[in-house]
This record gives sequence, structure tokens and C-alpha cells, in this order.
Amino acid sequence: MIVLECDVDDVESQGDALHRLVCCAGLLGQEEGRAQFNRHWRHLLMKHDLPHLHLKEWRQMAQNRGWTLSKRREVLAEFVRAIDEQDFLGFAVAVDTNVWGSLKSKQRKVFGTASDFCFQRLMRIVF
Repeated sequence: MIVLECDVDDVESQGDALHRLVCCAGLLGQEEGRAQFNRHWRHLLMKHDLPHLHLKEWRQMAQNRGWTLSKRREVLAEFVRAIDEQDFLGFAVAVDTNVWGSLKSKQRKVFGTASDFCFQRLMRIVF
């Protein structure tokens, strides 16, 4: 069986230039590898005393811990390696909310919210 896991990171409400994307990303892979991956992921979270890993909050969490830029990159690289070590297919879609907001209301209504649009596009890519 193939398991699809998807996370939607909706940052529309932040409003600044650095946080103007709505992203939908996930991993596709065999269920058997998922348990091992989850154990490794939890180990990394505990190792670095992190409650979770959401890139939307990453910079602030790292700053609160007093981590330097090199430390942040080192820790993040461990999580990236955890993903790379698995036989997963990664995928992502992003929408620039400035562009989304410039669409006519009628056009936006057809697609729903920017998050809805991201998810629909993602499903088209994956399936």
C-alpha cells in the first residue's frame, strides 16, 4: 500500500514579504518505511528538544534557543537527511498570495481558497 501524507502551511495571514506563500507539500511512499521514518523523526525532535518542526516557526524557535546560523543549518540538515534516507517521493505546490489576491473575485471563487487550490494542484501532480 502507498501512503500519502500531506501538510498545508498556510501563511496568508502573516502579510509580510517573507511570508506570502501558501504551500502544500508531502511525501509519498510505502507504509512499511513510514514507521521507521517516524521513529527517526521523533528521535531528532527529542535530540534537539523541539516540539515539532514547522518551517514557518523555525527561525523563531532557533533564535529562542540561541542557535547560530550554522547550528540552525546543521540541525535542519539532520531532518533533511532523515527524509533523504527514505524511499519517499517528495512533492510541493506553492501559491504567491499577492498574485492570488490580484485575481478577480470570480476567478478565486472557481478555485476556492489559495490553500484549496494548492491541494487540488498537488493531487493532480501526484495522481
